[in-house]
Amino acid sequence: MSLEHLTHKLKESFDSHEYQQAVQLLPKIQVLLLENSLLIPNFSKLEDSQYLSDLLISRSILEIGALSAINCDELDKFEHLVLQLWSFYFNQVNHHQLSKSGKKNKILALYLLRLLSKGDVVKFHSELEFLQGHIKNIDSDLYLNYPIKIENWVLEGYYDKAIESIKNTESEEKLKLKEFNVFNNTLLETIRFEISRSMEKSYTSLPLSNAKYLLFLNSEKEVESWAGEQGWDVERGVLQFEKLQASSSLFQDNNEEDEEDENITPSERLVKNTLNYAKEIDSII
Repeated sequence: MSLEHLTHKLKESFDSHEYQQAVQLLPKIQVLLLENSLLIPNFSKLEDSQYLSDLLISRSILEIGALSAINCDELDKFEHLVLQLWSFYFNQVNHHQLSKSGKKNKILALYLLRLLSKGDVVKFHSELEFLQGHIKNIDSDLYLNYPIKIENWVLEGYYDKAIESIKNTESEEKLKLKEFNVFNNTLLETIRFEISRSMEKSYTSLPLSNAKYLLFLNSEKEVESWAGEQGWDVERGVLQFEKLQASSSLFQDNNEEDEEDENITPSERLVKNTLNYAKEIDSII
């Protein structure tokens, strides 16, 4: 089949939400793009108006492929396509007559969210620093602001705000870009993992009823299941962290926390404040 025919089928599949079919068509199209020097922009041909027009089509194909891969939960393929799009978004092509892409910030926002969901904070900050140098007013962009604010809240220990935002599927950015929701579960797990590490450092034991609030889980049964994944001991409805702390140089007695309150991390402070809140709720109940 010709490149024109395949491209038409790709767009048709994407518009019909047949994302798996779109993903399956993509490799054949990429081969033809490569053969025509359109998968990677040829800088020596950028003065050719027809070539620039063809590059626009190539960029659109890769963007459709990236969004289709997200919807099929093929996240490694999505990352690979973003790397291919990088050369269209951030090189000499942009200094010529290649018009701006309406999908650019959406795809880059999804890419940052993918890095967060993997817990790859180092790469997240590296890519964000690059984007801040190439995109104006990045913090005010509806799409790019979403992963940025999630990461900021997690970094500062405001897990409740991050989780509330992740769980809210009716927010403005998610109504306009439903693909954000693909990362909800993995983001929640990543945040719970961070909270869990703070819990291990801060407490020798913790009732399941309180841990439920700290981990933003719905029941004590869910806490027990999470505890099993973390290798925590559960005795008579109480999480036990002594064994973990005994083998860690970060061990601190709970009594020392109050004395060193100014030195605790934002994560540990949230754990402490949330625990107090949980205790208050229990006393009311």
